[in-house]
Amino acid sequence: MEAALYLAAVAMEAAQAQLEAWARLTDEPHWAVVDAADLLDAARAALEGSR
Repeated sequence: MEAALYLAAVAMEAAQAQLEAWARLTDEPHWAVVDAADLLDAARAALEGSR
């Protein structure tokens, strides 16, 4: 179970990095990118709460 949580955390960090990189390329990030970042934050909080 711990390995699965670690892999999920790594995947979320990679997705967050990609979203941030894409957002920096634009003056105003698309609303979907902002929503995706918010969902990742919520998922990370839930994941950290399950540890």
